[in-house]
Amino acid sequence: MVDAPNQQPGHSADDPHEIAAYLVQENGLDRARQLAMEGTFAANEQGDFYRLSVWRDVRRLLNDWTDIPEEPLVG
Repeated sequence: MVDAPNQQPGHSADDPHEIAAYLVQENGLDRARQLAMEGTFAANEQGDFYRLSVWRDVRRLLNDWTDIPEEPLVG
């Protein structure tokens, strides 16, 4: 499980694009989608609305992801 959205608002580790790219790179697209769903559920259960919003954005990005880009999203 990626703990990236545990930082304070505005922290670069909370960038949904970076999180999505990292998850895909490390786990592949299908597993990345599963991890994002787990992150969403965990944040919701904990009542952590900030993390929930980050994970929802990550999930949306991964659901729209059609293929692994040739160029990395993170510089």
